[in-house]
Amino acid sequence: MPGVKRLHQESEDVSKPEWIRGHYFNALSILLSAGGACFAVPLILRLQDGLTPQAPAKAKAKKTTLVTQMADLCRTYAQPGSYVVLDAYFACAPVLTRFRRHSLHLISRVRCSTVAHAPFSTVPTIQGPGRPRQWGSKVKLQTLFAPIDQCQHAQVWLYGQLTTVYYQCFELYWDSP
Repeated sequence: MPGVKRLHQESEDVSKPEWIRGHYFNALSILLSAGGACFAVPLILRLQDGLTPQAPAKAKAKKTTLVTQMADLCRTYAQPGSYVVLDAYFACAPVLTRFRRHSLHLISRVRCSTVAHAPFSTVPTIQGPGRPRQWGSKVKLQTLFAPIDQCQHAQVWLYGQLTTVYYQCFELYWDSP
């Protein structure tokens, strides 16, 4: 099969092999609801890695990665102001910068080791040496989570049954105020 590559897969399940052979796919779907049910309707599915046409020798090769290809795919097909749900693998600076330029919103999971910044309020009367601060204090996400009995909760339908979900809300900045 053309374009097959050796792929690494991370899993906590020891029955899966660490390396497999396959393709990288990027897929974009739109979320629709009908009769109280939600459906992901595929819009486009692309093979992102494998065989590519050879560029002329003088042409500069544009450095693209799977992450930037997915960001460009979302940017091409999603309207400004849309919400895009991506895997935690795509919650990184190249995706965020492309999404900001095109007014897209990212919904994703992040690692608990992620560091965010608290909101920073400037005090106009205090001027120190150097450039004014743009960031608030660093906040590690793993230090924020309270015990489950102190969290807010809601009842939601999940997998066909009513389930209690516990959550917390924080306003943090990731890389720019």
